[in-house]
Amino acid sequence: MSGGNWATKCDKVCAILVCVSMILGSCFFTIILHVPTVNAGSVTHDVGNLRVEQLSDFGRILKGFTWNAQAQDIRDPMTTWGFDGLVLDQDNYDHTPGSENIADSYQAWPYGVPDDLTVVTPGTFLIDDGGIQKSFAGFKNTGTGTGDPNDILINQTCWTLHNKSWAIIQWTLYNIKGVDITNVALGLEIPLSHALGANGGVGGDSGDDIDGYDVAEDVYWAQDDSGVTIGFGSAILSDPITHYYSEDYYDTYTWDQYKMLYQNDTWLYNRLRAPSAVVGATPGNRSSTIGWDNFTLSPGVPRTVTLVASANDTLADMINGIKDARYYYHNVLTGFQITEFSDDSATQRIEVYNNGREPTDLAAAGYGLSNDGGTTFLPGSWNPAVIPTYGYSVYTVTGTPIGPEGDSVSFWLDPGGGYQLVDGPYAFGLEGHVPDPLDGDSVARHFETSTGEYTDDWLQTELGGSTWGNQNNVGIVVDSPDLVLNQVMFNPFDISEAYVEIMYKGGVPLDISDYRIVCDDEFFVPSGVILDTSNPFFVLTYAMAPAFFNNMDAMGDNIYLYNSAGDRLDMVGWSSAHTQGRYMGRVPDGNGTFEGFNDTSSIAAGWVFDLVAGMLITEISVDSSTAAEIEVYNPRGGDEVLTPGVWDLECSAGAMTGVWS
Repeated sequence: MSGGNWATKCDKVCAILVCVSMILGSCFFTIILHVPTVNAGSVTHDVGNLRVEQLSDFGRILKGFTWNAQAQDIRDPMTTWGFDGLVLDQDNYDHTPGSENIADSYQAWPYGVPDDLTVVTPGTFLIDDGGIQKSFAGFKNTGTGTGDPNDILINQTCWTLHNKSWAIIQWTLYNIKGVDITNVALGLEIPLSHALGANGGVGGDSGDDIDGYDVAEDVYWAQDDSGVTIGFGSAILSDPITHYYSEDYYDTYTWDQYKMLYQNDTWLYNRLRAPSAVVGATPGNRSSTIGWDNFTLSPGVPRTVTLVASANDTLADMINGIKDARYYYHNVLTGFQITEFSDDSATQRIEVYNNGREPTDLAAAGYGLSNDGGTTFLPGSWNPAVIPTYGYSVYTVTGTPIGPEGDSVSFWLDPGGGYQLVDGPYAFGLEGHVPDPLDGDSVARHFETSTGEYTDDWLQTELGGSTWGNQNNVGIVVDSPDLVLNQVMFNPFDISEAYVEIMYKGGVPLDISDYRIVCDDEFFVPSGVILDTSNPFFVLTYAMAPAFFNNMDAMGDNIYLYNSAGDRLDMVGWSSAHTQGRYMGRVPDGNGTFEGFNDTSSIAAGWVFDLVAGMLITEISVDSSTAAEIEVYNPRGGDEVLTPGVWDLECSAGAMTGVWS
């Protein structure tokens, strides 16, 4: 920063300033795994009506869960250890004479047997924003007991939503063996002993198996004497649970026999492969296994199973909770997702991804897209007409109704009984956090390869970088960048005075070669530009990119900052012209957050409009005669040469003469 004094004579001094962002709800299943000898990490889901303690990498609830502020004990009363979880078996395992028929599971202390499952991705929250909670973990079977090692990878995703009494847990199985894995069966081990509180199960027997099955809704349920009901079922009605078995281990086994069964997992295997039992046939201290069986897992064709669980005061309310969870799962969490779109002045497109649903003729089923928050479907056509599972369909809009500087896109289902929101709305440009697509290109959703899912990070593709009908390759949104947009002159008196300033707040020198500044055009920082504490600013001027500033709209526009890897660092926008010749900037330099997209949101993010550009007169001193001394302050980074004819002062009498010092 620099300042200067200027002395002159004038009858009267007056300066003219020069302008230069389960879970398992009633979850009573987790992956049949005991407390690991090595803690692989766990996450806790807390959602108002439902709290799930320490959900492990394997989906196991390491402690009990609380529903409506009352703790529910889901631990086995014999061992005081919970053993809810996933049990897995396949024909590829060695079940020849002399080897045991076992199910793959995770068993550690207190039973001390080898681990069959190992962590690939430790449990972590992907989203925990005060509304939805979403966690992810990955693990694979290593076959240390019997079976082929490292042949199935399991990705686990769990969701809970505040103020709801349901939770969702999803497992996606991938064949990493390279040949078909046949006759796969997986089940959820769900001991309900004591799970329904002090009253026990129906009949007051202090334990219960499943009491009933609602065929229409594919919901298994258990209820205590007071009417409190826990229920669970497949999240996808077209993929219902195919296996149920229950066994009263109190009546069948001694304590020593019981421990031995768990040590070699034969009990779990037998129950998983046993013929289906009759629901609610015999009350007692029973443990149940439900799941899916007899399917083939082929290389490159993942198999996803998803359960929803609900707990409520009555059977009817529990069923409604299951329905609500299923709707949320299909139309919000998974199912069909908008993954890329454009508001091109010539051809507008919207891409939809099928995240695990059956192949669907979108138009025939009643799906459509809209803009501006409405439900009127945009005219156009799908290609292909039938969207494949884990595939894409691109909707080409007839005409150009979307945008241009700001709008929103939404995906709806109207099967004839009213509109249901499937995905969106995604507000972009001056209307939201999604970037404004460049004319001729698109904005795309980030695909996270470690989870195999699309996130909510939206970024502009580079010119020529659209990926219609294919997996997106844009980067991520950086939460706390060291490099930020700092000043923008978007409405100067002379277009040649327009500029964009970026500021580096870090300590280690940063090479910003090929970083990208985007408005309605894109500019790549030249090679060799390095910022550090002594030189923290880079200024994009009109002379460096005339087209960039000629396309900028003073009435309303957005600017975005990307690093060389394609990650979005910052964004800002304005939705009115403001005072001509003044600039917008972060006050103080570098202050605020990174999600401004119009006047209101930019102010909330730390930006200030109508700042005086160029030099500021900060002090005036006039002696008793006609001499004056005027101090001028330079609020910009870098030195400024006060060249006469470029930088001058005037008073009411006209031009002032003097010397800068």
